[in-house]
Amino acid sequence: MKITGGNYRDETRIVHMLQALERLELESTGVATVDELSSNDQLSRAIMYDFIVLGEAANNVTDVYCASHPEVPWQDVSGFRHKLVHDYSGIDFGILFDALKTDVPKLLSMVRGLVAELPPEPSSPPNLTDFK
Repeated sequence: MKITGGNYRDETRIVHMLQALERLELESTGVATVDELSSNDQLSRAIMYDFIVLGEAANNVTDVYCASHPEVPWQDVSGFRHKLVHDYSGIDFGILFDALKTDVPKLLSMVRGLVAELPPEPSSPPNLTDFK
């Protein structure tokens, strides 16, 4: 069960999701086939790691926030992470590749929209530099 409330926590998790998605977008540049993904161990592990970060962040967003944004497939994202972590020996690179090329762009657009809705960070007091 997720804790309700805690806007700071939700905001942080949404930013973590965005960061992971942006890394996935960057990592997938130039990967045109499943074979290219499966034959590059370093790249495939980096991609799996970012999917895990993405899913963990999504899993820790509160139920209240998730309910207010039903357009995001929260359970699918966290379920994909669960599959990667707990069935690590049975990774299907075809599914990983499809998620990378099909789901990441859609989810990236959604999460960018969520980040755009976040309140701005408080500004620093003007005299903050006096204490450095």
